[in-house]
Amino acid sequence: MTRQAHPHTVVSYEFPKSLGDPYCPVPAPENGSLYDKYRALAEAETIKNKVYFAGRLSEYTYINTDEAIQKAIAMFERIRNDFHDR
Repeated sequence: MTRQAHPHTVVSYEFPKSLGDPYCPVPAPENGSLYDKYRALAEAETIKNKVYFAGRLSEYTYINTDEAIQKAIAMFERIRNDFHDR
């Protein structure tokens, strides 16, 4: 899943449910325009204060667990590079 060579196995389960807070975006025009505003604020926060946003809600998209892990690794690399370049 992470393309790392190690002696262990990664097992991941995801159980969607209809109860509780929704954690996946609901596509609708008003939600898309609201997301654009939040994305602009998030980008400014990243530039100004090195606050990083990641995940399904921060990208306003549904991603599978394996994609989420790959994106988390990519985000780690971005953060490491940003702080290394200081």
